[in-house]
Amino acid sequence: TSPPTGPRTAGMDDAHLATYPKLVTLEFTCLSDQPALIDLIDVEYVTVDGLWHQVDEVIDGRYHMPPPPAPPPVPPPAPPPEIVPAAVDVDPDTLNLRSGGKLVTCYIELSEEYNPEHIDATTILLNETISPVLDPRYDFVTNSSEYLVDHNEDGILERMVKFDRAEVMALLSVGEATLTITGKVNDTTFEGSDTIRVISKGK
Repeated sequence: TSPPTGPRTAGMDDAHLATYPKLVTLEFTCLSDQPALIDLIDVEYVTVDGLWHQVDEVIDGRYHMPPPPAPPPVPPPAPPPEIVPAAVDVDPDTLNLRSGGKLVTCYIELSEEYNPEHIDATTILLNETISPVLDPRYDFVTNSSEYLVDHNEDGILERMVKFDRAEVMALLSVGEATLTITGKVNDTTFEGSDTIRVISKGK
């Protein structure tokens, strides 16, 4: 583009000073990724009336590329997974550390919106440590008519599982003990607890 053809002047007369701002800001952008040295000694600018003007004050400085934009804010942490409360009943209510027996039975009851048959027995843990007996030789593992029961006769089926008695007793000492059962139903975690009495009597 050809430069304006108006007269070049080193300044403005009083009439022009009344018409134009006294300060004019010139902004230079360096497209290189390296720092640029900009010398304004010979810089002139033109106004809309075609008059050229010199920069009133010479500034000789080093200009750098603007800093990169700030990274986006870190998204908030995901909410903790939903935990479905479960009613848990451990049988026997009183466990004798010196008695015989091979198994401890646990009944898990969920709210009516969950089908106890959809409980994944492989995810069940007692006190985050002991898995239930899952040996397919036992009917209470493979037969739903054996492991889906209404033990407390409230009209809602429970999922029954059994644990190795020796493994459970290894966690207990005489007194009261709270046993917590966790697992998953339809990929949703459930949790419930029961308190039993632990004694040590007999031979």
